[in-house]
Amino acid sequence: VSEVPDLNSGNGGFRLVAESSSPVLFDPNTKDGRLRLGLDTNETTKLPDDTKIFTFRTRPGEDASCLNLFQATVPTLLGATKSFVERGGFRFANTPGEKPWDRLDEALPPVKVGDTELPSIPVIGDMNTLQFSLKKGIGDHILFPDDDAPTHALQVVGMLDGSVFQGVLLMSDANLLKVSPESSGARYFLIETRDSNSASQAAKAMETALQSYGVDTDLVSQRLADFLAVQNTYLSTFQMLGGLGLLVGTLGLAAVMIRNVLERRTEIAMLRAFGFRTTRIMWLIFAENTLLLIWGLTAGALSALVAMAPHLLGTGADVPWIELGITLAAVLAVGTFASMIPVWNAVRISVRDVLVTA
Repeated sequence: VSEVPDLNSGNGGFRLVAESSSPVLFDPNTKDGRLRLGLDTNETTKLPDDTKIFTFRTRPGEDASCLNLFQATVPTLLGATKSFVERGGFRFANTPGEKPWDRLDEALPPVKVGDTELPSIPVIGDMNTLQFSLKKGIGDHILFPDDDAPTHALQVVGMLDGSVFQGVLLMSDANLLKVSPESSGARYFLIETRDSNSASQAAKAMETALQSYGVDTDLVSQRLADFLAVQNTYLSTFQMLGGLGLLVGTLGLAAVMIRNVLERRTEIAMLRAFGFRTTRIMWLIFAENTLLLIWGLTAGALSALVAMAPHLLGTGADVPWIELGITLAAVLAVGTFASMIPVWNAVRISVRDVLVTA
C-alpha cells in the first residue's frame, strides 16, 4: 500500500483517519472550534499549518468490512459534508459520471416495498463492502433501519475501489439527519497534512487535546494495509486450494498420457518396423500431445477471461499476467514431459517382442 497521498486513489489524498467514541460537536477547522476543543493551546496540542480536517456525522451500525467474518445488514452510516463532496477524490469502480460524489445530493424517486412507499436516499460504499458483505451493487436498495420495519431505502449510486471507507456507507450530511435525527456531532475524521512529519504531529495533537472524546488516530495507509492483509489471506487460501486442484489435475493428465502411450506400443513398434527413426517417432507423439495441451489450455484461459471480463474492465484490476503465464507454461511442460517418458521406454523395447505379444 502506497503511503503517498493521492487524490484519485484509495486514500483520497489523506494521511490520517481518526475515530472518536463520543461525538465532537465543534468544528476543528475554525479558530473558535479549536479553542473549545483544546487544540492549538500549547506545543503538544498545536496542529501543523495547512492541516485540514474533514468531519463526518456518524450513525453507528454493523461492521461490514472484511475484518468482520459475519454478514452485516446495515453498516455504519457517515454523513459527508458539502465541503467533502466538493473536494471530491478517491477512485471509483463502475460508477457513471465525472463527479460521482455529487450523486449524494440527487433527489431519487420513492421505492415501493410491499404496500408502502419509502423515501430513497443515495449512498456510496466501498466495492468490497457492497459486493461481498452486503451482496449489493449499483442501483440496489438497502432497507433502513431493518427489513422488518423500514423507514427509508438506501439506494447505492456509486462504488469506491479499495478505499479507506471499507465497512461503512456514505450519504450527504443532510440525508443522514433525515434517516437518523438523533445523530449529533462528528465521530469520524479524515485529515490532510503537508507531509509525514506533520501527520505525526497532527495525530499527537488530536489524541492529546481530544482525549476526553476517546479519539484514536491511524495512518490511512496502515488502515488500508490492514484491510488488504485480510483480503490477501482469503486470496492466498483460495490460491492454495486452486494450486492443489491444478496439481491433482496435472498428475491425472500425466497418468492419462502415460496410459495412452503404453496402449500404443504396437503402433510405435509398427512405425519402427517401417523404418521410422526413434527421434522421429518421439517428435510425432510430442507434437500430438503438445497440440492437445495447447488447445485445452487456450480454451480454459479464454473461458476464464470471459468470466472475469466485467471485473477486469470495471475496476482496472492488477492482473499478475507473468505469474499466470508461468503457471500455464509449467502445466504444458509437465504434461509434455509425462508423455515423453513412456515413449522413451516404448521405443527401447524390441520390435519383435512387442509385435509377437500383440
